[in-house]
Formats: sequence, structure tokens, C-alpha cells
Amino acid sequence: MASLQGRRPVRGKIRPPQKKSLSESQFDSNWATLSNAIVTIHEQKANTLSYEEVYRCGYNLVVHKCGEQLYNGVKNLIEQYLESEAQVKIVPVLCIADTSPSEGVQVLKAIQKLWKHH
Repeated sequence: MASLQGRRPVRGKIRPPQKKSLSESQFDSNWATLSNAIVTIHEQKANTLSYEEVYRCGYNLVVHKCGEQLYNGVKNLIEQYLESEAQVKIVPVLCIADTSPSEGVQVLKAIQKLWKHH
């Protein structure tokens, strides 16, 4: 305790540096990278992605308080993908099942295949 005498107490608080907000062009750039990555994953070509780059883009959006935009973008992109896949792979099988009740198994198999892929 004797060695602390004579020292002036530190006043004030240490504060983290202010984070700059993300410009619209930076958001668009990060989102473009992420949306392309999601499409690439759906195409089952994930081995071509740079996971570090994808992580960094997502991290930057969240850190700069763009989490809601990120969530909505991912949600919309996946909804669009699933709707287009359903139109191509499920609807044609449903039309067949309408004419033949025994084809219900084919509908379930088509849905199961799409679900496994997703």
C-alpha cells in the first residue's frame, strides 16, 4: 500500500472506439457476397467458397447493426429458392397425383427429396 501513495487516481472511463456505420455500398457489397454464397450452397458447390470471406461479411453486417436487414435478406432469398424448387419439383408431381390417387407416394418422395437437399 505504501507504494501506491503519492500516485494520482485515474479518473474517467476507458471507452471502446466508436464504430462507424456501414455505408449503403458496403452493405450491398457484403450482402452480394453472402447471397452468392447461399446460392452456391444450394447448388451444392460449397467447396468453392471462402468460408473466411463469408464469415467476415456476415460479421461486418451484424457488428454494424445491419442484423435485421441480413435476417430479412436471408429469409427472402431462401423463400424464393424454395418456392422455385417447389414449382419445378413438387407441382408437376401434384398434377399427376390429382389424376391418380396412388401417386400420393410420389408426391411424398418428391417432398422428402427436396427437404433432404435443403
